[in-house]
Amino acid sequence: MVNASIILPTFDRNQALSHCLQALERQNYPRESFEVIVVNDGGNQDAVNKVVQETSLNTRVIHQPQNRGPAAARNTGVLHSKGTFLIFTDDDCCPSPEWVSAAVKHLSGHQIAITGPVINGLEENPFSSASQGLVNFLYQYHRKDQWVDFITSNNFGITRKELESVGGFDEAFPKAAAEDRDLCERLLSKGRRIQYCDEMRVSHFHDLKLRSFFSQHYQYGRGAFLFHSRRSERKQKSESGGGSLHLTLSILFHQNEKTNLRDKSTYQSLIFLSQVANVMGRTTATIENLRKRLV
Repeated sequence: MVNASIILPTFDRNQALSHCLQALERQNYPRESFEVIVVNDGGNQDAVNKVVQETSLNTRVIHQPQNRGPAAARNTGVLHSKGTFLIFTDDDCCPSPEWVSAAVKHLSGHQIAITGPVINGLEENPFSSASQGLVNFLYQYHRKDQWVDFITSNNFGITRKELESVGGFDEAFPKAAAEDRDLCERLLSKGRRIQYCDEMRVSHFHDLKLRSFFSQHYQYGRGAFLFHSRRSERKQKSESGGGSLHLTLSILFHQNEKTNLRDKSTYQSLIFLSQVANVMGRTTATIENLRKRLV
């Protein structure tokens, strides 16, 4: 009987998808107790089908004809899933063997949501190291003992009941930018708590270059603008403290001592560049919104 559903959105990253599914094949959780819902978000259908056919997992593929973004893809996956426990990751991630069992264990213990460590799988790539280092810093910043008020949707579990109670992911977010932050905010506003579990671990293989690194953080800035707009529409007060001057300064002067990069100055420069891109993205979105309101 299936009691856990892994929701896996993908878009034209078939080699990464294959590696992710191979990692899921190594789970120490009974195969008959979990399913994998692969949501092809507008990518090549034949290519995705071929990758999925090579796995021995209980897997279903849902094809979305248009690229609607990860928020919509995850909601589609949830709609077609059977499990009581919903566990999310991305196609460029490889969960550890105990990932599913750790999530189910804690979610069964009356925790409504859970997250855990995300480790950079490309240690020699300075852009990947800086980007993941920044996310890990945000986890540390928002963590209080075993609880956290910040999540990334590439390593996140929740009960179906609680996800449905907040309406799932907000499909107004068209990119992988702040849609997970928005979900976290809505959970916190209902008085829910998110547990941080060290055993629920994934490795992230996001192969970034200078242009894609800048674009990623530019989109984060645009997502931040939409996040605050949606929160204003709901008239909610922030529970996470995101966007404070203290957090911004902490990010700008952040240096991850655990990074394996030899050149710490390069790491620091990329952290700074990420914040420049973020501000540019948010500013652009603000201007676009003002123009729409003036038309």
